[in-house]
Amino acid sequence: MKVLVLSDLEDAGLDFGRLADPALRLIVSCGDVYNDTYERVRRASRLPIFAVHGNHDDPVWPPIGITDLHLKTATFEGLTFGGFEGCWRYKSRGRFQYDDAEVASLLAIEEMPHVDVFVAHNPLAGLHDLPDDVHNGFPAFRAYVERHQPRYFLHGHSARPGEARLGATRVICVYRWLTLEL
Repeated sequence: MKVLVLSDLEDAGLDFGRLADPALRLIVSCGDVYNDTYERVRRASRLPIFAVHGNHDDPVWPPIGITDLHLKTATFEGLTFGGFEGCWRYKSRGRFQYDDAEVASLLAIEEMPHVDVFVAHNPLAGLHDLPDDVHNGFPAFRAYVERHQPRYFLHGHSARPGEARLGATRVICVYRWLTLEL
């Protein structure tokens, strides 16, 4: 299944020509995408959109027609998607910010079901970390991946696109957009 993955589009628009691909089946967002961009993508593509909040997202969310994956699962064409919003708490005020103990508690690693595709804004610990406290991965995400081995762990936030493996899981950092065959 061909999907378009979005993340961290707050400063750059999407190349809407990508939405004309007839093989495209689903839009997945790792957050930090403006609501008006979601609306334009939804209207232009007429495809389902699965998403999680980024730390810069509008609090009035999700926009109409968006499936929020935060601590939920959804199935599409035989694949199960689930996710977690936000990033590390790095300032006293702000939305969608957590510490690792909160992530572990909310995710309840033993209770969050196995998914094929885990969608997050923040990375998991040890892969795609940046040398600051704000863009490091959550150890709780790593524990989830090590326990459940989803096929994919998609995230944004790091602004350094790339791919790595953790066991059987492809860990993919998306910056702006990426077309991916799942």
